[in-house]
Amino acid sequence: MSKDVRVQVWVNGDTPLGEGRLVGKVKLVEAYKDMYKEQDEAKLAEAYVTNTVRFFSHSGLLPKVVPSELTKTIKRQQLMSFHNHYTPKIIMDDGSVVYGCQIWWKEIE
Repeated sequence: MSKDVRVQVWVNGDTPLGEGRLVGKVKLVEAYKDMYKEQDEAKLAEAYVTNTVRFFSHSGLLPKVVPSELTKTIKRQQLMSFHNHYTPKIIMDDGSVVYGCQIWWKEIE
């Protein structure tokens, strides 16, 4: 996808947030630093991993009580993801910044 693509954005998949411009991608760790106004990567990584495990459990993708060995595996994988993956950066029309890992979005046709 090319830069400066117009997109529609939603919160929770069903609440419109507005429109903006997809301006590129940033490392997930950098997005978290901006979102949480925190520079300590260890704290941010722990928040990311905890949120991911919670999401998988509540979505039914994992059992409510996750075996400890599975939790350790998920945490290892998510830590690698946190430091190595990228997420879309969107500048909303009001000037605020959101990231693809926070919201739902689609290109405006």
